This record gives sequence, C-alpha cells and structure tokens, in this order.
Amino acid sequence: MRPLFRPEAVRDARYRLDGALILAQPLSARLAAAAIAVLLVIAAWYLSSFDYRRSETVTGFVTTTAGVVTLAATRGGTLLRRHVQVGDVVSAGDPLFECSTDTDSAFGRTVANQLITSEQRLAELDKQTRFARRSYSSRKSELALRNSALEKRLSLFNRQLRSKEKLSASAANQLARLEPLRDKQFVTEHDIARQTELVLTRRAEVVATELQVADARKEMRQLDLARRRLPDEHAKELSELSMRRNTLLATMIEQRARLSYVVRAPVEGRISAIQGSKGQQLSPVEPVVTLIPAGSKMIVNLLAPSRTVGFLSTNDSVELHVDAFPYQKFGSLKGRVSDISRAAFKPGDLRAPIHYRDSVYKVVVALERNYMLAYGVKHPLQVDMTLTGSIAIDRRSLMQWLLEPLLSARS
Repeated sequence: MRPLFRPEAVRDARYRLDGALILAQPLSARLAAAAIAVLLVIAAWYLSSFDYRRSETVTGFVTTTAGVVTLAATRGGTLLRRHVQVGDVVSAGDPLFECSTDTDSAFGRTVANQLITSEQRLAELDKQTRFARRSYSSRKSELALRNSALEKRLSLFNRQLRSKEKLSASAANQLARLEPLRDKQFVTEHDIARQTELVLTRRAEVVATELQVADARKEMRQLDLARRRLPDEHAKELSELSMRRNTLLATMIEQRARLSYVVRAPVEGRISAIQGSKGQQLSPVEPVVTLIPAGSKMIVNLLAPSRTVGFLSTNDSVELHVDAFPYQKFGSLKGRVSDISRAAFKPGDLRAPIHYRDSVYKVVVALERNYMLAYGVKHPLQVDMTLTGSIAIDRRSLMQWLLEPLLSARS
C-alpha cells in the first residue's frame, strides 16, 4: 500500500521543534495598528455621543406676550381725524380716531342739519329758562311791592274806619241828645232832620270804608296766595323746561352718535401702526389702529405643521430669519421655545399676518433680543413682521443614523 504522505514530510513531522511560531513584525506596523485602534475608539465615541438634527423651516411672525389690540371703525364711515401717531403712549379711554357716519341728501347732510336745528332749539330753551328766572325774580319783587302797598292802604282804611266810626257814634249821640229837646220846643224839626241826615251820612261813610277794608283784605289774601303759589309755579315751569331740555339733549346725543363717533383705547399701551387718512372711507372689518398693551414683551409665534412638532420641546433653540432683514447680510436672531400649543389651529382660527392652508401648531419663541442690528443701528422689531424659523424635527446620534438601515431591516 502506498503511503499517504511523502517520506520527507513524515521525517520532518518526527523532528518538529517545540513552541508556537511567532512572526516578527516591524515597529511601524505596531504603531499603525495602535493608531487605528485609537481612531476607531474615537469614532465610536463621536458617533454615539454627538447628535445629528434634521431641521425644517417654518413661517412665523412677531407679536407680544399680551397679544395685540386691533381697533377698527366698528360702524364704518369716513375718517374725520386721528388723535394719535405711531409711537404714542396712550391710557385706557384716550381717543384714538373719529369717524363720520352722516349721509348726504338733496337738502345737504341729513344728520348735521338735524343737529343744527336741535342746537338752535336748545339755545331757545336756555333763553326761555333765563327769562323764566328773571321773570320769577321780577314777579316776586312786584308781589312784594304790591303787598307792602296793600298793607299801607289797609292800615289807612282801618284808621279811616275808626275815625268815621267815631264820627258816626258822635253824630248818633248828638241826635240822641236832641230828641228830648224837640219835645220841649228847644230845637226845631229842621235841626232834627239835619242831624238825622248827618247820622245816616256818617253811617254810610262807615259802611263804605268797611267795604274798602274788606276789598283790601280780600286783595291781600289773593296776593298772599299768589306769593305762596309763585315758587311752585316757577319750579313747575323750570321742571318743564328742564324736561324738554333733557329730551332735546338725548336727541342731540343720538344725533351726534349718528353723525360721528370716537374710538377710544381699551387698555394702556403704545401705538404701533395706524392706517387710513382723513376723508378715507373705512370698513368695519379693517383695523385702523394697532395697540401694543403696556408691559408686554416681544415674542415670535411660529406656525408649525404637525409633522414638525413631534420631537420639539420647550427650551429648544430656534434660529430666526426676519424677512425685512435678509439673514445673508444682517444675520439671524436666536430664541428658545417657551410654549407649544396643545391643539392645532385650523385656517382662520388664529389671527396672523400670514396665510396658512393646513392645520398648524403655535410655537411660542422667547427672543434673546428684540432688535436687529443693521449698519450699526439697532432696529426694533415691529409687531406682525414676518420671518422664518429653523426647528428640529428629528434628533438622533450619528451611530443611530448609521445603524438605522440595519435596525429597520431587523425589525
């Protein structure tokens, strides 16, 4: 039988040296292997430690923490005058602008003419009121003078009555003394008749004077009644004039309201924008004045689609590019996310200077500064300035990005 191995191979196998075979390597190879190992460790640490962020650009606008108050001409009309300018600080209740709602007819401005007529009637009522007051004073003085004169007349009539009563009594006594003498023929019938006539005359004078006293007293009673009724009549007259005046004033207020109206500031703040010029026709839906409430800070509202907010959280940094200041030339703004809306806003639900067609989430960004530096000058941000923001929609380590295909295939 022929052997499987050659004789030389069998001989060498019998006389084989003890121990393992070691190949000698140069020093440069060892250093290269060590360097490769270090690089592999550093690469593994870098891939596992550093994140890679996938970002997406969304649109947004500048606003304030307290929001923005927009004031429109609620009833439309023509702009008459503006009481404020951009940058003015106003208090609650200060007038901002005035609008006219009067209409023209073939006879002129309808409400304006009605207001002129009402003002003339008001002036006439005021004139009547002043006349009534003067008339009351003069009437009161007149009644006082008449009362004083009547008192003097009544005093005179009383003195005359007492005097005539004495004369009448004296004449009657004289007649009584003459009666016994007539029987003794000491006096004639003619004397008796003459004395009797004198007695009757004296009595008639007393009666006439008593009538004068009665008339004077009656007139005094009437005068006293008139004096007591005069204040009530004057008060009634003034009350009627006042009621007519108040009614006319209410009508004038309504006419002025239909003629023009003033829009006032609802809160304290600063005027940031004004639209419209004198004589311009205003619409009830178009804002005329934009007011920034006092104490509010500038922030940014980003309108983020639902696909961009999955990995977004508060305190994330955001890079903002203001449209009015190209970032290639003036740089960008930095900010951090301070709030993310819990629900999405449908088109039209959110007041914004930009239009959006799909549902969006409102991402509030706090700014590091509220101005842009251009040519060495600080330009404050204005409300409703549009901008874009870069937000992260996915965060993974580089290792995860590299292993994603393998992990996806395994799952």
